[in-house]
Order: sequence, then structure tokens, then C-alpha cells
Amino acid sequence: VEVGSVVEFYGAFATGKTQLCHQLCVNVQLPRARGGLEAKAAYVDADGSFRPERAKEMAEALGLDPSEALRNILVFKPSTVEEQMAAVEEVKRVAERVKLLAVDTVISLFRAEYGEDVVARQWRLLLHLKQLEALAELGVAVVVANQVVVKPGVGELPAGGVALDAGLTKVRLSRHGGLWRAELEASPHLPEGEAFFRITGQGVRDP
Repeated sequence: VEVGSVVEFYGAFATGKTQLCHQLCVNVQLPRARGGLEAKAAYVDADGSFRPERAKEMAEALGLDPSEALRNILVFKPSTVEEQMAAVEEVKRVAERVKLLAVDTVISLFRAEYGEDVVARQWRLLLHLKQLEALAELGVAVVVANQVVVKPGVGELPAGGVALDAGLTKVRLSRHGGLWRAELEASPHLPEGEAFFRITGQGVRDP
């Protein structure tokens, strides 16, 4: 995950999307010498999945003050597409201090609001993606968690269709017993590859 980029983590239920979003919101606060950016994070919680206690557990495991780390995560809880997009505009205004934005999940409110009106949904989703790309250009790392849809004969695909296809770094998540797999499927400048990780009480860790 790099500043200036938009990364999509997609996968089925319980494949680690929300855990990775929490972990990244904590890691960005670390000193640069430890791989962080000494910055704040923002979490757009469109699914009601943000867990303050989980963020504090992860922070404490990394030697950060848990309460301070939680204060350094700006949490937005939109209930409409309009509110979700307004949250991103708010992050733009504080982009000098916020260096990571997590949107979990990016598609859920669009699905709820637009239902079967696929054309309108795709158009609005494309506008949202352009908005996220503009934020990334301000030097913010943008991470979006996405659901999957199943197509007969094809298998699992990220929800959102062509609106979310252009220019994103795409990482597919899956679970294999006690390990989770992250597979880089598409990137503007990185080769395809994969990595495995564990999810423990302390957070996301190498296997």
C-alpha cells in the first residue's frame, strides 16, 4: 500500500478485509523508521464494521498508546452514498495530516441505494472512484474493501463491475485454514504475486 495509490482488497466474508483496514489505520501512525508515516488515518465505516477495541489491541501490540492511536483514526459512519462521498471530501480538507483512508466497504451503500438501477449505480460509483483517485493524488494512501459477486462459469469477482476496474491496484483475499492469502491481481506498476498472513489477537502478522 503506497501513498498516491488506490488499492482494492476484495474477497468473500471473513477473508480479512476489515482486519487489514484496521491494521493499516494503526500502522500509518508508526514512526517512519518502523514503516509508518507518523500520520493520522480516516475510516469510512459504511458497513458498521469498525471496532475501536480492535484498533486499540493492534496499537498496543505495536507499542503505541492505544487511546491516542484511536483518537488518531477519524471515523465516519455514512448511511447514504451522499454521506460517504462527503466523508471523502472532509478527508481532502485535512489531507496534510491524514495519510491513509480506508473505506469499508466501498460498494454496500451504492447497492442499497440504487438497487437494480445498475446504470445509475455504476455512474455514481465511477464518480466516487474519481474522487478517491483525486484524494490519492494529494499524497494519501487509499484502501477500499469490496464485496464479491459470483458469476456462473467465472467464479468470484469484485462487486462494482467496470466502474472499479480502471487504474486500481487489486488484491484478492482468501482464507486457507489458519492462513489468509493476498493475491495481487492487477497493478499499474507491480507484477502479480501473492503473500500469506495470519490474523491474531495482536493483529495482522506474517505466518
